Order: sequence, then structure tokens, then C-alpha cells
Amino acid sequence: MAKYVTSENGLSNKSKFIFDGQKEIGSDTQGDTILELGILGSAQNAERGAAIALEINHQIYLPIHLRDEVMQILTRDHRNKVNLIPHSFGGAVTYHTVNMLPKVLKERVMVHAFAPAKICTPGLAEVVENYVSTRDFVPYLDFKNKENRKYLKILPADEKAPFSDHAFQSPTFKETLLNLLDIYY
Repeated sequence: MAKYVTSENGLSNKSKFIFDGQKEIGSDTQGDTILELGILGSAQNAERGAAIALEINHQIYLPIHLRDEVMQILTRDHRNKVNLIPHSFGGAVTYHTVNMLPKVLKERVMVHAFAPAKICTPGLAEVVENYVSTRDFVPYLDFKNKENRKYLKILPADEKAPFSDHAFQSPTFKETLLNLLDIYY
């Protein structure tokens, strides 16, 4: 099932969303090129903050962030590590998920948050990095914790990025994502 949405400002730009029953799982272009695809876990309310499947060089990467899945991976083998790559609200989910882990498990978690709605702070995990575009305002909306803004790695907005540069698929984040994939995968 697809749903088309036209912006209220009268622009002819349309977005096409993909649904599985009543659950929105992604979006694609008018030409049916998938822009994003949500991978829903088995947990209750999994469609909230669903992970995004990335296709890079014809390979699919499936970042995860659900607490139960993280716990299973970390407790299955003491050598396992988890690299979480959340976006926007996923940054808040990731922060609270990792914050609930015992310290011994946090030492095997890496967080690379993109345009996080909640900034992940050092000490939360073994590695913590937060990336934001110069044209994204979302990470600055957490007024209660504005002292954490110093942990943002600010990336210059790509010339092809939209004015409000928040999307995970933004060209601003492409080089950073590819570098992370080279390092960890």
C-alpha cells in the first residue's frame, strides 16, 4: 500500500510512503526507488524508532537498537561487540537502552548517532560519537541538556542537502557513514 503526501506550501514535491498493513515501514520515489526501509523487530511497539536498512554498494546493513536484541548479542559471547547507528529519535532510544546496561556490557558498545534527538554522552559506551549537519536544528531542541551540545561533531551541509538537513539519507552524512563501514565492517 502506498500513500502520497504533498507539502502544504504548495510545492509539487510528493513523498510516497510504504506500508505493511497499518505500519509505515519506509518511503520511495515516484519511480519506485526505495529511499528508506524500516526493519521492524519482534518487540512490542517495534515500529516506533525502527532501524533503517542501508544499501551501500549493493550490500544491505541492518543497524539494530532494541534493548533485548542488544542484550542477546552481548551476553551470547563475551567477545561480541555492538555498533549502534541511530538516527533522530533512535538516538534517544539508544541512549536509554545503553544507559540501562551493566557497565561490563557498556564497554562493548559503540554508538555513532546521526542527527540525534538526544545527544549521547561520553562514558555511555566504549565509543560515542554524535554527527549533525550545520543545517539541522533537531539536536538543539533538548534544552534541558544543552551542555551536551559540546559533544556534537558538526559536519558542513552538503550543497545537495535540503535546507533543513536532518534526514539519515542526507548526502552530508554519506562520507562519514562510508568511513564507519570501512572501519567496523
